[in-house]
Amino acid sequence: MKTGLAMLALLGLIILVGFLDSPANWEDHEGVNLMNDLAQDEKEASTQFEEENIPAFSSVEMVLEDTTEDDGYIVEVYREYEIYTDEHGTITKREPTDNYDYLRYKIDGEHEHDHEHDHE
Repeated sequence: MKTGLAMLALLGLIILVGFLDSPANWEDHEGVNLMNDLAQDEKEASTQFEEENIPAFSSVEMVLEDTTEDDGYIVEVYREYEIYTDEHGTITKREPTDNYDYLRYKIDGEHEHDHEHDHE
């Protein structure tokens, strides 16, 4: 008997929650439909973005900024740039970032590499 009564109470609770969570009850206390407000807010945000005509960020590229010699090494300094393009793919802006990469190559100063002997 207790199990049947508990099951009936659980079923009633599920029905009540389903009723209260239905789209017809998505109005706040002033009678404004919250789902319509959300859609309106998204539409306004989208319109503001389009009006500002901000170029779309599309990629990054590393650009060689400097080459130096340091203690028997050649050091290449690359800087990252953000590339912005318009809807036609034309680059509208290249903005440098604070990200750098450094490549070091050992200088072999004793003898030059001879390409003619590579195939022997």
